[in-house]
Amino acid sequence: MLDPIIDPEDFPFGEAELRAALCQVLSAERAAARAQEHAIALRGVRQERDVYRAKVATGYIDTPFISYPAYIWEEPEVLALLSRLSEVHAARVAAHRARRVAVDRPLRARQALWRTTGQLDVQLPPEVEAQLDAEDRKAESAWRRVVRKVDRLISAHGSA
Repeated sequence: MLDPIIDPEDFPFGEAELRAALCQVLSAERAAARAQEHAIALRGVRQERDVYRAKVATGYIDTPFISYPAYIWEEPEVLALLSRLSEVHAARVAAHRARRVAVDRPLRARQALWRTTGQLDVQLPPEVEAQLDAEDRKAESAWRRVVRKVDRLISAHGSA
């Protein structure tokens, strides 16, 4: 049976994949319960987002909702666990993370541009570009630490 994707935008993996990833560090029973719990929550967020987007398409504006984070759930440890399932999963996690950066960086650039210049329609100053590059390197370094932590957890769980 095909494992349907929970949310193509915010969590492009299925519940069975999530359960398999969690089984690397949890008992099968706990992994299944946690995967089901997260899948239900993520599907609810996806549904709310889709309803909101349909309203926006008709001209509806709800400022408090607009400021709500687009991706409310992301545990880097879970992505790292998913990346350890197979080479295919590692590539899918890498692609998902790259899409997140591609979406996030322009938003961060606009925020930094506004903070530094008070304008949004000017060329990004080199120092702001350098700041964003440094933030990206810091995030990548943090990701590598999470992966190493997850590898230790998998190893400890396997030897238990």
